[in-house]
Parts: sequence; C-alpha cells; structure tokens
Amino acid sequence: MGLSKLLSVCSEYGIEHDIKYNSTKSNVMIFSCKKLKDIHISNLLLNGETLPRVSKYKYLGRIITDDLCDNDDISRKYRRIYTQGNALIRKCYICTESVKYTLFKSYCTSLYTCQLWCCYRAESMRKLCVAYNNVFRFLCNESRDCSASYMFVSRGLPTCKMLIRQFFYSFLTCIAKSGNAILQSIMNSDALYTSPLCRHWQKMLYVYSY
Repeated sequence: MGLSKLLSVCSEYGIEHDIKYNSTKSNVMIFSCKKLKDIHISNLLLNGETLPRVSKYKYLGRIITDDLCDNDDISRKYRRIYTQGNALIRKCYICTESVKYTLFKSYCTSLYTCQLWCCYRAESMRKLCVAYNNVFRFLCNESRDCSASYMFVSRGLPTCKMLIRQFFYSFLTCIAKSGNAILQSIMNSDALYTSPLCRHWQKMLYVYSY
C-alpha cells in the first residue's frame, strides 16, 4: 500500500470513528536504503496540509532516526544522566551513603528503551558508561583513578554494561512469557536468530567458546 493510500485510509478510519488527526503535530519519516536515498518522494497531505518530512523524531520518549541508528537516543540518555547526576551531587552531598545509593538507582539507572539499542557507534556507548561512572564517582567522593567495577560491585550496584544486560534479560523473559500471539509467532520464527536486534541481544547476553 502506498503512503498516500495509507493516509487516505487513516483519514477515512478517523472520520468513521470520530478521530481527529492533527496535521500540525504529524510528520513524515521515510526509511530507505542507501541505494534509494536519492529517490524523489512526493509531498504527503493530511487534511489538506503538507506534512513536513523529518530525519529525526522523538516518539514516546525515544529518538527515532531515518537511518535506524541509536546514537542520538544514547546521547539523549547520557546527557540526562549528567543533568540528573549533577543535581544529586549539588543537593545531596551531605546525605548518608545508603541514601546516595538509593537516589542514584532511582534517578540514574533508568535506561529507558535501551533494550532496542543495536545499531550504534562504540564511542556513543563509551560516553554513556563514562557518564554513568563519573556521576556515581563524584556522588560518593571517589577519586578519578578508582576502579569503576570495584566501585559498583563493592556497593552491590551494577556497572553500566551489567545494567544494560539486566534490561535485555528482563525484556526477553517478558516476551517469552507473554501470551500475545504475535510475540509468540516471532519468538518461534527465524526472526529470533536472523534479526539484527536479536543477534545483538545474544551477543550481549551469551559468551560463546570454541
């Protein structure tokens, strides 16, 4: 189905069910391979107004780009860690150690949608881990040269990569236990082994020895 036809169907569906689509809040993003990047795409209309074409859009808290890379979303997260971490360091420096740990877990360990990160530069993930380590280091008045792994493990907290693996495992467990027919079809199909996202999950969760 073409894009114009799809928008027409959506418009008819909205009229039938009394749904009003806001053209000022709607955008068009086109995902295309490199071989078709120069192809001309006609303007798309909704309620008689031309929809703007964007290469990046924030949807439900996640940044989506037309090249399907996750670098911008990871950048969003480590900037947020620095913002919230600096506020904790400034306001809670006199708190006890246990209170600092609780605040850090509450404000800096929620890596929302990290389960969907599979296409990114190593530098982006390195910056995320550095932000995670630095905030906790300054919050607990640790020296810059202290071991990040020891700093977290000695306090019973996960390192950044451990935290991401925990999110991966919890997400996969929820999918495996779900009774949704669509999810079960995906879990029982070849997509579990061939999709880039699933291959990334396996790479992060399992170590193969030969």
